[in-house]
Amino acid sequence: MKDGSGQTGAFSRSYASMAIKRRYPLSVTMISTYRCNFMCAYCDIWRLKEDELSTSQALGMIDEFLSMGMRMLRFDGGEPLLRGDIGELISYAKAKGVFTALATNGSLIEKNLRKLSGLDRLVVSLGGPADVHERQRMEGSYWQVLAGIRSARGAGLDVKVNVVLTKGNIAYLPEMAQDAARLGVTMTFEPLHAFAHASNRHNIKALSPGPAEYREAMGVLELLRKRGAPVAVNRAVEKKECSCRESSCAVTPAGDVAPCEHLFYERKWPNGLSMGFIEAFNAMRGIACHGPCTVFPEKDSA
Repeated sequence: MKDGSGQTGAFSRSYASMAIKRRYPLSVTMISTYRCNFMCAYCDIWRLKEDELSTSQALGMIDEFLSMGMRMLRFDGGEPLLRGDIGELISYAKAKGVFTALATNGSLIEKNLRKLSGLDRLVVSLGGPADVHERQRMEGSYWQVLAGIRSARGAGLDVKVNVVLTKGNIAYLPEMAQDAARLGVTMTFEPLHAFAHASNRHNIKALSPGPAEYREAMGVLELLRKRGAPVAVNRAVEKKECSCRESSCAVTPAGDVAPCEHLFYERKWPNGLSMGFIEAFNAMRGIACHGPCTVFPEKDSA
């Protein structure tokens, strides 16, 4: 079929897209479990309880999103390495040509290294130098995390380290940059108030550095970067209404489809098991989203 301008392919693709309600490309975050072996000061996702998709249901979800044009699948948690089938899910998605990533607290990497084979990106959370990390996360875990990072790097995996900035660790940026250099990884920093799995806003406010501290930290990180340190900043642009739901979504352990991992606990979202993941995605898109898109505050609040 050809329109007046002769753009046959574009028109046909647009028509097919409307017919099956799909978007190009699609990035999916699978919150594979709420279970976690850590109880971090700033994360309370482990308090949530719900049934998890079975292996066959998760594979079916992958197939449905593939039919919509999924290009990236990120396994999140909780701690996704607590799922016994995580290796099977990674391998299945990889075999379909999907870019796969997994976010982990790092403590279980060594025990599950074979399951991560073929993973495109491994994102490991770190809380700071040893004593700072363990005060905020789990006693005795720092060296487990470092051993996990080293073993993943030794296996040829692309490893990135993520640090959530808090009042407890923001003064240790040079030390963390040195850790990144020793480990041979890029370390990315994000503000606590943008952390997706923090539903206790009162607690988050108490643990968050102020805008002036963030601005000073950004200056330190920029200086470290200019000096060759492997550091980066996770920045985003403030929007009145986020458009991410047009090309991405987050799926809860029970199969609810939300616009992103920041909003899965905000309300009851359409469920992919009950209505199909394609229909749940399209139903979700009709719900207004005002997610927390601002990353680093630019000025002190009044």
